[in-house]
Amino acid sequence: MAALTLPDEHLTLISMIAIRGDVSEQLQDMLLQGWWRDMPEALLRDTMHMSPERRADLLREAFETVLPEERPTIGDFFDRWRDAHEERRAVMHEAWVLSESPDIRGIGQAMLSGGEPRRRITTAMLSALDQTFATLLLELTVLYARATEARSARPSA
Repeated sequence: MAALTLPDEHLTLISMIAIRGDVSEQLQDMLLQGWWRDMPEALLRDTMHMSPERRADLLREAFETVLPEERPTIGDFFDRWRDAHEERRAVMHEAWVLSESPDIRGIGQAMLSGGEPRRRITTAMLSALDQTFATLLLELTVLYARATEARSARPSA
């Protein structure tokens, strides 16, 4: 692998985004397991093989069921979650293109010099995405706690 054309600050932020994105997906898996702890093991395993987007949809549906008055807030959260993960994929792809494709390396220099890049990776954009992931992790934890509390407060049918 040849030298990366992105500045160290960008590489650090890209690493943080990759880590927070993975932690976000791991947290999602843990919350699903906690939510459906009484589910037969085979069904829970099948759930873990679903895409992160589908698992997010399952959590969204579960939270909206027990917190129906908060549907707009829950929907907004999961829309931001999905957008952040799509942005992370795009940033990771662009970093890969710049590092693995020698014929495209000049684009990295164009990005840094203000030219028209395939995708502009800026410190501000990377910092904002990193902060978004940090916020989403906290919000997902709080949302899970509120949904769990609401679920346990419901009278048994």
